[in-house]
Amino acid sequence: MVRKRPNILVTGTPGTGKTTTSSALAEATQLHHINVGDLVKAKNLHDGWDDELDCYIINEDLVCDELEDTMEEGGNIVDYHGCDFFPERWFDLVVVLQTDNTVLYDRLTRRGYSESKLSNNIECEIFQTLLEEAKESYPEDIVLPLKSDSIQDISTNLSTLAEWVRSLFPLQLTFSPNEEGKSKLLIHSHIKQTNMLRRRVTSLLSTTIRSSSIRTKPTLSPSPISFQSLHFLQCPNPNPSISNAKAFGFQPQGMRAYSLLSLNDLIGKVPRKQKTRKGRGIGSGKGKTAGRGHKGQKARGSGKLGFEGGQTPLRRRLPKRGFKNPFSLTFQPVGLGKIAKLINAGKIDSSELITMKTLKDTGAIGKQIKDGVRLMGRGAEQIQWPIHFEVSRVTVRAKEAVEAAGGSVRRVYYNKLGFQALLKPEWFEKKGRLLPKAARPPPKQKDKVDSIGRLPAPTKPIPFFTEGEVASSSST
Repeated sequence: MVRKRPNILVTGTPGTGKTTTSSALAEATQLHHINVGDLVKAKNLHDGWDDELDCYIINEDLVCDELEDTMEEGGNIVDYHGCDFFPERWFDLVVVLQTDNTVLYDRLTRRGYSESKLSNNIECEIFQTLLEEAKESYPEDIVLPLKSDSIQDISTNLSTLAEWVRSLFPLQLTFSPNEEGKSKLLIHSHIKQTNMLRRRVTSLLSTTIRSSSIRTKPTLSPSPISFQSLHFLQCPNPNPSISNAKAFGFQPQGMRAYSLLSLNDLIGKVPRKQKTRKGRGIGSGKGKTAGRGHKGQKARGSGKLGFEGGQTPLRRRLPKRGFKNPFSLTFQPVGLGKIAKLINAGKIDSSELITMKTLKDTGAIGKQIKDGVRLMGRGAEQIQWPIHFEVSRVTVRAKEAVEAAGGSVRRVYYNKLGFQALLKPEWFEKKGRLLPKAARPPPKQKDKVDSIGRLPAPTKPIPFFTEGEVASSSST
């Protein structure tokens, strides 16, 4: 079934002026305006109320079933802030209204939107969510994005859409043999009065828009004069005696040829000022030296960064304070009290060796570990049983508390790669690599560590031997 009148979908983020544009366009083109939001509330086409978003939960299947017959007949303007669930065959044009974020924020704030609802709509407009949905759901050649920031934009949009309706569905005239002369005379008089009215409306509307833009800041609410003038865009009947136009075959189809938009008024989106072409002859004004003048540093290229013409540059004039030690090490601290709580909670087994991997896996230290772990003495009084540690550094108080309880603390050395292999051995397995060998400490750190770290993470401590035990073992 071929529709005699077009179906238009007007969509966009709440606050972009969908209802204002749709109602004015319907009045100007004699199409039927359908506000889906009002339709859902009037006929209960929803699944309840959403308290978080403060709106009805629309039932898309019920809405499509309700509109099926109406859309097949044609001549409708559907207004809703969603477009992806309507059938593609329904619409001849999909209009996506877009508004500047600052203007949209002011409009939604005046409506009393909540903070979460306000931020969701602003983000939707920033990322052009509805425009992307329209392009994915309908052919791109019928998707038309239009700017809707002010009264001028809305008036321009109305003229554009009305012209589209008129060009796509032109006026069709048919005459019966007996009434052909009378019909031609009446229609000629009708068109003449209409053209005069078009010139008056165009002059009035342009004057109103120009004065309003100078005196006041444009807002979303339509200008009374602008939209009252749209009433005159409908075809007036110049002869009151002609009450039924169908009697002599006169069937108006949309807008007549008195739209406010003409083809010679369209301006392409091209820059008004052409780019300056340098070095293309003296006639261009930038030929020969191309605006660089004669000789000198600026004529031969860009100068050195920080060069100030020979005077002492700023980087040398400012005083220098301090320095950054490239060999400094950063250790993440952990207290004995925190470890004791994890042991009491059953997350750490005190009978096994507690390594830096154990502390990381149980949450005793954070994930951002740079060079190792330092064992601190905070909560040392909670250590009442022997515990064995292997860490990077240890304070004097922590070491004395652990050894007094019968435990031990060994300072071990890992380089960057070895420390990664200790904390994340599964990374090497995933990559199909072998664990690296333990690295020896540099000369400056030999006095600060007790031994080289072991890989993979050990579970048994290495006992400390006194000098007498070492001598006796060597003699035997």
